[in-house]
Amino acid sequence: METVKEKPMTEAEYRAYPAINFSSLAAYYNKGTYSPDHALMEIEYKSYFEYGKMFETMLQDAAKGTDEFSERFFKSTVSGKMPDGMIKWIDEGEDLETHIRKNKDGSRNKQSTTLHAFIDEAMANPGKIPVSTQDWAMLERHTENMLKMHYQDALVEDILRAADWQVPITWLDRFSGLEKKALVDFMVDLGKEFFVGDIKTTANFKQFSYMLSDKYFIQDLHYCEGVNATTDGSVAMQMVFFVASKESPFLCQPWGVDYGGVDFRMNALQEYEELCNSYAAWVESGKPPKGWLPFSSKKVFFSH
Repeated sequence: METVKEKPMTEAEYRAYPAINFSSLAAYYNKGTYSPDHALMEIEYKSYFEYGKMFETMLQDAAKGTDEFSERFFKSTVSGKMPDGMIKWIDEGEDLETHIRKNKDGSRNKQSTTLHAFIDEAMANPGKIPVSTQDWAMLERHTENMLKMHYQDALVEDILRAADWQVPITWLDRFSGLEKKALVDFMVDLGKEFFVGDIKTTANFKQFSYMLSDKYFIQDLHYCEGVNATTDGSVAMQMVFFVASKESPFLCQPWGVDYGGVDFRMNALQEYEELCNSYAAWVESGKPPKGWLPFSSKKVFFSH
């Protein structure tokens, strides 16, 4: 993209780049409690985490005519849940044969037939992640629904076809001097404005609405600041989330953050700036654990 000042970097280079990103801020924010202990927690990887990447990649291929999905994933014939550790095993090049569960006589444990079926297929497709039959069906459903979805007066397929995907940006906050980064799922140069978007999957839309107020507003402010800081002339006022629900009937819906007016958005920006400064000061101090949370209360109601 010609208007982006930063030199293109690979996703691996972006991941390794030491700067403040949304995920770290959201973990530290922890619904407004500013919890270092939550930011220090190691996330236990679950196989369903990969579904979002599967969907994003399949959607990009469908919109842009690329073939990136087949480079990382393959269609499995196995139904059921993929083992949580399998993606790590594959990505780290482990010998999958060592994860087969055997009886004392050396035969395969029949209680682990699903695990063994996934392993057998993964060994036949070295370096690639198997996609279960259930996930594959849902991916195709979500992709079809997302492409025919409308946002305002535009067809989402047209938006995604015109977009640049996986755009890494880095910038210095012009007020605080803090170094920040973001990996934008997709963005469209509209001339005087950038359309900035993110692909999300969710258990259901009710859960996603909670996530907007809990942490995704941080992503909105963070990414828009980054795009505005790294582009010439054009601005990004709001981030749009294209969301796919895993709850039947597997609908897709565009979402955005409603701050309730300019004054309230300014309050949100102030909260975001305080969060960034607090997080940076914590990192600078060596990331010490805190061990406690601030006072909280809850209303209770009684009737006679």
